[in-house]
Amino acid sequence: RRRRVSPGTKLPFLCTVALSWQSCGTLALKLQTSLLSAPTGANLVMSMAGEEELEGASSANEDEPLLPQTAAAAVTSVRQRLCTQHTGLAVAMLLALVSVASAVINLCFPKGPDAGTSHIGGVIDALSLPEHKQSDFFIFTHVSDPSNLDSYLSHPLSELVSWYSLKGILVMYVMPKMEWALMLGYVSEVAKNPKLPMPRELKDLHHKCRQWMEKVCQECNKTQTPDRMRILTPLDFKDMLLSMKYRLGEDEFSTWFGHTTYDAPKLIDSIMRLRALGNALPVLRFDINVLCNAHTKSDMSTIYSAVLRGLEDFRKSVEDPFVQEFVLSQQYVGVPVTKTKDFMAWNEAFSTHCGPALLATPALCNASQWKFDGSPGNHTCKLGDLDDAVDEATMMAFYGLQHVEGEDLLQPVLPSTAGTDEKRREEDILRLGNAYIGANPTRTVISGAALATGPGVTLDMPPFLHTDLNIMWIDDHLLDRLTQEVDGNKRRPRPEGVGQARVVKARDPPHNVAKHTLEVDIPTLLYGIVMDAWVNNQPDGYLLKYGPADLAGNPKVQDAYASVIGGDGGTATAKGTFSSAVKEARTTGNLAAERIVQFCEDLWADALTRMQDVYWQWINLPAPKLHGKHQPTFATLWAAGRVCEHAHLSSYCENADFEKLGQGMVLPSWDEEAREAKSRANLPSLEKKHLNQAVAAKIDELIQSVTRHVEWVLLWPDVVQAIRSANVGLTPSDVTWRFSEALPEATE
Repeated sequence: RRRRVSPGTKLPFLCTVALSWQSCGTLALKLQTSLLSAPTGANLVMSMAGEEELEGASSANEDEPLLPQTAAAAVTSVRQRLCTQHTGLAVAMLLALVSVASAVINLCFPKGPDAGTSHIGGVIDALSLPEHKQSDFFIFTHVSDPSNLDSYLSHPLSELVSWYSLKGILVMYVMPKMEWALMLGYVSEVAKNPKLPMPRELKDLHHKCRQWMEKVCQECNKTQTPDRMRILTPLDFKDMLLSMKYRLGEDEFSTWFGHTTYDAPKLIDSIMRLRALGNALPVLRFDINVLCNAHTKSDMSTIYSAVLRGLEDFRKSVEDPFVQEFVLSQQYVGVPVTKTKDFMAWNEAFSTHCGPALLATPALCNASQWKFDGSPGNHTCKLGDLDDAVDEATMMAFYGLQHVEGEDLLQPVLPSTAGTDEKRREEDILRLGNAYIGANPTRTVISGAALATGPGVTLDMPPFLHTDLNIMWIDDHLLDRLTQEVDGNKRRPRPEGVGQARVVKARDPPHNVAKHTLEVDIPTLLYGIVMDAWVNNQPDGYLLKYGPADLAGNPKVQDAYASVIGGDGGTATAKGTFSSAVKEARTTGNLAAERIVQFCEDLWADALTRMQDVYWQWINLPAPKLHGKHQPTFATLWAAGRVCEHAHLSSYCENADFEKLGQGMVLPSWDEEAREAKSRANLPSLEKKHLNQAVAAKIDELIQSVTRHVEWVLLWPDVVQAIRSANVGLTPSDVTWRFSEALPEATE
């Protein structure tokens, strides 16, 4: 049974050698029983063995002796059912392990297990923690709207943190945007006046969450899982924030935490990971609409699977000596080959929203989405209209997917086998979709699907905060790529085969489809695409978004792949403008002022080159006929600056109050020249003056954000020390913190 081993007692096998034959036999019984009660075994056998058999095979109380005869009976029953009902590698492996344990039992108990009822009371118990102290993982999720907590807590979450031999801790961090801003202001003032009363809104939120937590703990006590469900608020991290303020000083704290941003919850995520260093406890981050949705209301099997797989992937990564720094996650559900014309299937399939690839049909461009001043109207499309806007070939080209015989889900298109690098790139930019200009939808790391970071990444790579922009992939794909470049681990960023579990991202149908897509979704996607180029700007850098197994059958790309991977260890260098600046800052401890000027110029050059890629790929997306007329996608219209040419979208140019960002990426004058190009290589030069001014302003803001992040990297060691300075068990997200032993109310 996989149990927490006390620090310093890392010699279980040496201890086992010293045991008597009878003790070895009893240990084998425990191993055999545990194989069938551990989650991996239990998932296979629960449907084959009666629950009473499995329950009888393990003691209800860890302090009571295991009954060998009961365990043997359960093992025999389950083995018989496995042999007669199931086949496959997993079952074969389970049977092999059970058989090995059986052989030891037969050797040590020749007269039967009931003849030796003594159990190992000293050594094994000394190596194990009591069940109520066992902790194998954290789950972190952010709740932005506390009014939804009742709905979320109606899900079987307590079962998620205590099932079979695994025990975990769930942290639900309740942080509305307004309360976080109040918290930052309060911390700034209370440092000067310790007796300053807490803001009423913070106290009310904290009090409500403590009431919810108390109720949850009372319920958990019935299942012996107290203190495993934690509903926390910004006030729970007051001391931590004060420590940061003291460490950074008044001016620096105000500079870095002066206002709230979209990504503020990631700071608490980092606090949890940093506080857990020193123990092999992964923090698995789930989006709340992955953890709690209609699919998981009564059946959390997908979440169980993601947690199990996440734990195993984390263990493999930590134990692999060639994986020094890693970011990993599980996947969203993908698109079944039978549902390629179903909008909701695409809507929940990947981290990248499908809105840009929808056809700009009249129904989706309904004028009620905009008020006269350009502010949001109130229009909800019918699902039938959304389905009509889904074209299979267009969606597959946008994401870079294909049908593969024998596969139930759409699979990624693999790089071309063209004979020259130039021809391969010309083919791949139109075939690989998102994987060429952004994140590979089926291979990328996803922040909402049990994301975990290794100890090195947790310590070295600060979260990307302090920007008002929503940036696609900023805390998953881009974090992963930046880590690979800065730390030089592109050759083996994580073990092969990890990240295979799938969870559902339960997104609601979009509201005001055209407005939101043109003004929010596509710009958000563009920022992530540009940052992807800033992390690695090599022409063949997109090959890094595929695993070695993906490229093994393509000898044409092997030299290019070896080139983008670069050397090992100390010979590897960061191949992006942003990643090389982060590397330089970490190495030298500063980024000179004259270097920053050149840095910003290089970022602009990379951005313009990548926007040419975006233009070429998106104007070549299929535009199928619908109702007798070719219908382009929102992505095509926006990339080419043709939004105002659409009969139902002309108000973006006719009404001065409409959001200028919605007009598109480039000016129509540049598009008129560029649309005559026959290849990506023949596109005319793109300069800042050719861009929509609103887009150019956002790229300037994005450049300021990454420049600030380099400064944040330099400041991060002080923040880490501040976070880790509090005593163990003081912070409510610590493993050893106990709600039942702490004062539940915030006090003044």
